[in-house]
Amino acid sequence: MIEAFFSTFFGNAQAIAKILMVVLLAGILVRKNIIKQQDIKSLSELTVTIFLPAMIFSNVMVSFNPETKSDWWLFPLIGIFMPLINLGFAILFFPKSFKQNQPVLAISVFQNAAYLVLPIGKLLFPEQFDEFALYNFLFIMGFNPMLWSVGKYLITYNDNYKKPVWTDLVTPPLVANLLAIALVLLKVNTYVPAIIMEPIALTGSATVPVATFVLGATIGGISFSKFPPVWVTIRVLIIKFLLIPIAMLLVIKILHLSYSLFVAFLVIEAAAAPATNLMVMVRKYGGNLQLTGSLMLIMYLAALLFMPLWITIAQLYI
Repeated sequence: MIEAFFSTFFGNAQAIAKILMVVLLAGILVRKNIIKQQDIKSLSELTVTIFLPAMIFSNVMVSFNPETKSDWWLFPLIGIFMPLINLGFAILFFPKSFKQNQPVLAISVFQNAAYLVLPIGKLLFPEQFDEFALYNFLFIMGFNPMLWSVGKYLITYNDNYKKPVWTDLVTPPLVANLLAIALVLLKVNTYVPAIIMEPIALTGSATVPVATFVLGATIGGISFSKFPPVWVTIRVLIIKFLLIPIAMLLVIKILHLSYSLFVAFLVIEAAAAPATNLMVMVRKYGGNLQLTGSLMLIMYLAALLFMPLWITIAQLYI
């Protein structure tokens, strides 16, 4: 059991460490004033308006085939309801100050559903990775619209925040996701020539490194002497890395699911660190940059311990 724990722990730690190395490099470049704040803002704009929509559109158009997987609809539903249920848990910990803690709730609720989960799946399930990746793409069909609507609303709150109208929630990633799903369901995607899809896929491939770099550059620009209050940080850690994973394991037990690739995927999603796109949103749309950046740093360091812990528990006890 100890050997299994450490094997899983170091496998997951390696995947997360790769991301943290990029974050560290970007942070150093900002600290040394090699990368300017305007450069970070420009990268954020490109990520939200071009790179991420291209990645979403190409992945859904190419990987999604509803005819070969009859239960495909289950994954988008999980992607929709998981953050809503998580939000319900999180509100219980911040009942009297919802608006002031909206950014904290977003970090507690929305996980890095693809950028972090995919490399971990690649390391843990190399022979089943194609199926694992399909689970992920189907999941983010439901998750991404929630992230870029509810998540965007929560993370961009500030003292001068204006009440949103529905058009504020319509972002390029959300449009790309819904458009690609519609084209696949209408079976129009097969008629889109490779000369169009290949450049879109190539453009989308820049999303992960650029978004991770933006995260690191933003964290590098914050003041490390101004961390969030200890009690706020503890509550976020409890929600993100204890309450949500335990709730997922209880659901798996109640449904009498045995350990499988599907179960492993659910546990990884439940225990994943916060979404890097939350930082991109703050950069592009505004919000509490200091709070978001400092909490992100703490959560990713904590993920080095908690992610492999919950994956190991699932493997040994389910």
